[in-house]
Amino acid sequence: MELSPGQYAQLIITCVIAVIVFASAYLYNEKYLIITIICLIPFQLITSRFGSLNMVLTYLLGFSLILSKKFTKFPLLWAIFFIIFSYITSLSQLESSKYAFHIIYMISIFSNFFLFLIVYNFFIKENDPRLFFKILIGLNICVLIYAFIQMAIGFEEYAFFNIGELALETNKSPDIEWMIEEKRLTGGPFAAPGINAIYLAIQIIILSFLILHEKNKTKIAFFIGLCGLNFMIIIATGNRGAFISLICGLIFFFILFRKQLGFAKIILMTSVFLIIFSAVSVIIISYTQYDTFLERLTQTEFHGLTPDTRQKVWDIAIKAIKEKPILGWGPNKISMGRKQFEDEQGHQRKIDYSAIPSPHSLYLYLLYTLGIVGLTAYSIFFLSLYIRYFRAYKYESENNFLNNLPRLGIILLTVFLIDQIKLEFLRFRLTDFQHFIFMLFGAFLAFSDKLRNLKSGTNYKVQL
Repeated sequence: MELSPGQYAQLIITCVIAVIVFASAYLYNEKYLIITIICLIPFQLITSRFGSLNMVLTYLLGFSLILSKKFTKFPLLWAIFFIIFSYITSLSQLESSKYAFHIIYMISIFSNFFLFLIVYNFFIKENDPRLFFKILIGLNICVLIYAFIQMAIGFEEYAFFNIGELALETNKSPDIEWMIEEKRLTGGPFAAPGINAIYLAIQIIILSFLILHEKNKTKIAFFIGLCGLNFMIIIATGNRGAFISLICGLIFFFILFRKQLGFAKIILMTSVFLIIFSAVSVIIISYTQYDTFLERLTQTEFHGLTPDTRQKVWDIAIKAIKEKPILGWGPNKISMGRKQFEDEQGHQRKIDYSAIPSPHSLYLYLLYTLGIVGLTAYSIFFLSLYIRYFRAYKYESENNFLNNLPRLGIILLTVFLIDQIKLEFLRFRLTDFQHFIFMLFGAFLAFSDKLRNLKSGTNYKVQL
């Protein structure tokens, strides 16, 4: 296989960075390396059909921490092994000539669990749980800056310093480039408008949590301002599903934190969010080209319980799943565009079920690729997270901020799983969001376990 000069350059850069990361994590304090890798999650600087730089760094950091004996805890390992087992058994549905394509995907997917364990081990030992939220705030600011730059440039392809690898994310993605221009949607650093939208929705709920626990009025005003900017980009993405997920999440947030908030604060926060949402909606719809959100929201139609934009792809996915319901069609879905399964008159062609359009639903995606075994494995993993969060829910320490983190974890996990009804985050090109999700829930598992360990007498120091 011949490589272009650009690919050789990427390979050399990756190797150099990898050696530095491995040696640094092995010899020195890994804290700043882990923080750096978290901050790089939305910005996959080098990507290819073999994976991303972030994936390589995650593996090397994990291996170096294991060798240096800084990586000692392996939560939910049995559930992770069940997921790995489901991927391996799904390979049995393929011809050996197709293994390479699927194994590369599996290597990328397994990096999610490596990052999950790295983040868990780091934050279970970290004294200050607020450090995690400082990282998330810094990350959110970088994402917003990126998104606003992309909005200002519009639909033209743009690369910083004319370097192709530094092109704006959605503008360099040929499979969605037509969609964002035709439907007048913006994106962000993550690889799809819908993924950016649900990231922003999650961030608004996190900011709401910080507002609840902050006494400094300047910081509260800052967090509210960030909420407004996140609302603004959500509207610009035109994504209805993430907005609905956000509404569900905020309602759940007010229910779980009703005692801490009180009725008056719930009404106040709701009013502030409505005013902010209304104001930024007017700005985006009146003064930018990304003005389709309200139109798309109000024109949504349902066929039974299926939204109009998902009817065809869900029907095809369900028919394909019925062909191989137990082990699925193979770990990685070979994507086929929607227009490829229709003739010029819009009538459906005969479908090759080994290559169908993306079903735009995590649950259908898992059934299609890994079958019932894979869906069960992932369900057990997420259910195990719920159980660990709920077990920590009843414990209390002297740190009220830490006490409430399991509740926030429950809310965020619920919002994520609701949003995945209409979007699958396990596609190969979405490594960035996969890393964000597993990083997020690895951290909340660490906080939950730390709270339980504090009450059981384990020696952890937590800053108040």
